[in-house]
Amino acid sequence: MKQKNLILMVVAVGCGLVAAFLTSQMNAKPQVETVDVVVAATDIPVGVGIGKEDLQKYFKTKKVSKDAVPTDIIESPEEAVERRLSRPIRAEETISRKDLMKGGIRLPPGKQLLTLQLDTARAAAGLAQPGAKVDVLAFVSLNNKLTAMPILTNMLILAVNGQTTIDPNTQATAVNTVSFAADRKQGLVLELAKGRGCQMSLLLRNPDEVTDNDKSFNIDEVITLLQDDKNPAGVALAGEGGRKTDAVSLTKPETPAPTPAPEVAPTPTPKPETVRVPYALVDIKGGTELTADLIADETVFGTRELPKDVAGDAVTDLSTVAGKTLRSGLGKGQWVTPGLVGDPLPKLDPPPPPVTKAPEPVRPTRDVTVHTGTGSKTFRYEEWAPGRWRLVGEVRGQATAESAAPAPDAAPAPKPTPTPVPEQRVD
Repeated sequence: MKQKNLILMVVAVGCGLVAAFLTSQMNAKPQVETVDVVVAATDIPVGVGIGKEDLQKYFKTKKVSKDAVPTDIIESPEEAVERRLSRPIRAEETISRKDLMKGGIRLPPGKQLLTLQLDTARAAAGLAQPGAKVDVLAFVSLNNKLTAMPILTNMLILAVNGQTTIDPNTQATAVNTVSFAADRKQGLVLELAKGRGCQMSLLLRNPDEVTDNDKSFNIDEVITLLQDDKNPAGVALAGEGGRKTDAVSLTKPETPAPTPAPEVAPTPTPKPETVRVPYALVDIKGGTELTADLIADETVFGTRELPKDVAGDAVTDLSTVAGKTLRSGLGKGQWVTPGLVGDPLPKLDPPPPPVTKAPEPVRPTRDVTVHTGTGSKTFRYEEWAPGRWRLVGEVRGQATAESAAPAPDAAPAPKPTPTPVPEQRVD
């Protein structure tokens, strides 16, 4: 009987082991084949030039599933040496070979480089960086009416102050120029707005927000808004050989003359009107007061001739802003505009001196000992007025030499009494 039970026990243990093995095999996860790919170690802005010394700073390897590896990505960081990024790259993102380019700025197909001169306040406070998209807003006075409108939308910024990348570790400088990717017609509309004296500023777009305003935007309607009866507006695009291939003209049609006008010799193009504009020879920090000595310092400010339409609202006489303070600093080569200066901060008056409280005078006191059948008690009196005394309290655990002797000009001490007198007058 014992031998039979032992055999059953062995069989049960064997079945348990087989069941445990099969369960572990069923619960085991299938192994996924992984490979090492090159990804960005940090966020890399558009236009950054990559050298051999930057490989460890910008790139690292990461294991990903072999099935999830995108096509046409770089297989080693060395492929990015002496290249620039044509778009911003996020951290942990793979780098495609199409994202790398040689040389300077890579323009999108069908686009050219367009530069607009703006100060920091009108360039989204300097927050519009290369790779961001903005709308160009303008307002103009026509027929005694102010009209505000977007003249260009969804414009890609390629450079700020001629720089295609902004180092996040360096202090932000004042904005002077912003360069966009634009087609020919957009560039001509911008020049038309300049000719009409429009004041322009940038509206920084939210990259995660899609707006329906772009669908309703019509650049031809912008040209219509830029014209009036006295100043008809037009934008013409010339094709090859000077032949007009595309024209948008909003001028009123004129009745043709019955006879052709006689040919007139072409009028020579007049030279553009120029103004002499002072500019900074060195970087000037924000909050600096424009004193007369600072303005007259030839190592700080110089002057140069600029076309009047390029100078815009630049201050041509710095003495008119003497005593004012720079709000956001002035970069080397930048000129002063009214938006860059403001009134100095008021100086605070010094705090008044502390008032010291005079110490209270020390009042004379006198101790009087009263002897009774049950013992002796000593009471202390204080002179609160000349010749007038009042009881302060009982003095315990001490004796005084003055208890037995009265004051020189005072009356005799009061008679012994078990109850202390609340007020004692000494004549």
